Order: sequence, then C-alpha cells, then structure tokens
Amino acid sequence: MKNHFLLRMFLIVLLSGVTLISFIGCSKNVDRHLNGQWIGKDGISGGEVKLNFNSGNYEAYFNETPSAKGTYTTSNGIITFNKTHQYIKPQGLDGKLYSKDELETALKNGVKTPWTVESFQLSSPKEYTLSGNILTINEKDGTTSYYTKVAGNKESKSVALAKNSGSASALVGRWSLVQGPTYENPEEMELLSDGTGISDGYGGWTWKIEKNRFYLYHSSGSIRYNTAAWDYKVSGSTLTLTADDGTILKYQKKWTKV
Repeated sequence: MKNHFLLRMFLIVLLSGVTLISFIGCSKNVDRHLNGQWIGKDGISGGEVKLNFNSGNYEAYFNETPSAKGTYTTSNGIITFNKTHQYIKPQGLDGKLYSKDELETALKNGVKTPWTVESFQLSSPKEYTLSGNILTINEKDGTTSYYTKVAGNKESKSVALAKNSGSASALVGRWSLVQGPTYENPEEMELLSDGTGISDGYGGWTWKIEKNRFYLYHSSGSIRYNTAAWDYKVSGSTLTLTADDGTILKYQKKWTKV
C-alpha cells in the first residue's frame, strides 16, 4: 500500500509538472535534442524515473514499471506534456496503462480507483534547458529536476568532452577533500571518463568541463551541494575548486581510473 501511494504521488507530480514533450510529425514543434533516454529520481520516494523521448512521443517509467506515455511539444525553451495513457491499479485488479476512454469505461462499470478522467488534462508549460547530457526542468513551485541522458542516437556533448578533452581527462579518477569546509561540499569524488561519477557514496552524478568551469550535477536534483559549478585548477595530484563566493576546496588524487 505504501509503495502504491508513493507511485501515485509520483504520477501526480509527473502529470502536473514534468517537462516532457510530444509532437506528431512537425519538427518545428519539438526539440529533437531531447530524443533518447533520460534517468533521474523522484523527489518524494527516491525511486528511479526513466524518460524516453522520441520526436514528440514519450514514455515514462517508475522503478522500471511503465507509468505514463503520451506526446509533448516544445517552443523557445518551454515544454508541454500531453498524457494519453496513465498507469492505474484499480482495487482488486492488476495495474496497467489506461487511456482516457478506457478509464472512463472502467469507472462506468464500477471499477474503484482514485484516478479520474481529469488526470489526462494538459500539463502546465515548464521551462527546460539542455547542457550536454543534462536536462534541467524548472517547476512553477521553484524546484528544479535534473535528468542524465544515458542513451540516444549520438554521444552527448559532455560525455565526448570528458573523453576527449585533455583538461577534462586530468580530472578522471578519485579525489578526497584535504582542505576546505566539508559542509554541503563534496568530500569524496570518483569522476569517470564517460562523464558520470560517484560523490560521497551516491551514484547518479554527471560532471563536465565547460568554459574553464567544473560542473557537477545529480540526476535526481534532490541531492545537491552549495554550488554546482566551480572554477578549477589541476596541479599534479592536486585539484583546486573555487566557488563564486570565494570558498576554496582542495582535493588530493587517490588513484586514476584506467
């Protein structure tokens, strides 16, 4: 019952705000850079959220279970989501994806579920940005969600950068904080050559170098530090990160991942 409640809460969040998009054949109405698979975490339950975008059509999964699908449109950094199917588990029945018409028929036949046909209303437009393999969605309530691209037609920009840039390759490896405040700052980082990483025991991180800045994002958006970007300098086995407020963090390289 608890897991069902959390899944229900996630689907409500997805309906009311996740910025995904659909389009049916008109390239000017969809951002094709979204095409591919994106992974993040639900801020309520911590479960994995997987989003598949394909030129205006999307599928959403929660902990590998299909949760919704439909279409989306994009325009000038705004994404609007139109759900056509919703995962619903009526009382005493197996869960499945229902269309609006299927749900309406089920309700008329006495099926018991808290879901209504109004669940299929068009979501409010949301702001979104793409930076390499990071999708950022800004909700109206001020919260921000991050998704990491894990599959697509082409290698993401930040992954290619981490692989090919000499300056980025110098950061690949495991780093331990030896100087600077530990509060809300990364203490242990393992930066991998594919642009992903582990920080303070948590997976799901993505890092990149852009315009001489070091960026560190978590796919869920619910795990974050004081800042997500620093000026950086590598000198031998020492990495120095300087935040915009002047805070300096120094790390010692422990080993380099081959």
